[in-house]
Amino acid sequence: VKIAKKVPVLAAQGVWPETGQSVLLAWMLAEGEDHDSWQTFLERLYHLGITPENGLRLLVADGSEGFRSAYESRYWRVPFQRCVFHKLRNIAQAIHTPAGLDRQAAKEYRSPIIHQAAQIWQAEDEKTARLRCRAFCNQWQSLQPKVVDTLKRDFDQTLAFYAVQEQAAALGHFWPAYILRT
Repeated sequence: VKIAKKVPVLAAQGVWPETGQSVLLAWMLAEGEDHDSWQTFLERLYHLGITPENGLRLLVADGSEGFRSAYESRYWRVPFQRCVFHKLRNIAQAIHTPAGLDRQAAKEYRSPIIHQAAQIWQAEDEKTARLRCRAFCNQWQSLQPKVVDTLKRDFDQTLAFYAVQEQAAALGHFWPAYILRT
């Protein structure tokens, strides 16, 4: 039996916030998620016409450093939204459960922490989200310092969707947050 090496797939999904329509725009097999791979992929998107001039208003991605550096060289004029789903997954992975808990008890311990973190991005506006973040950090700093560090790392980038929502609203459009956050 030959086991194939796991090959990263870079992909772009287009979402139209007013209708909720979602389409796979492009994908590419890559050597990795490094700057060069992302640069090649983003150049392809650009040449396909996926540009601010053609309606691109927000880029959402996980925390890949390769993506971030490639994004800054091609799409620096487009707001960048750090994916909230990936942020919450990283927070969940950072939770330290007390020793001796069985699987169910550990799940019950983790659940309210994750739920409280998720509530940060359910806020109606950025100011409230920042207040919720501060309260979360104050509550969990001593018991879950890795969780707080994970939340704080690139936190501002998880809030870009609020400004994009405001811009859309100024033009008379309603763009639901759940479409923009992740």
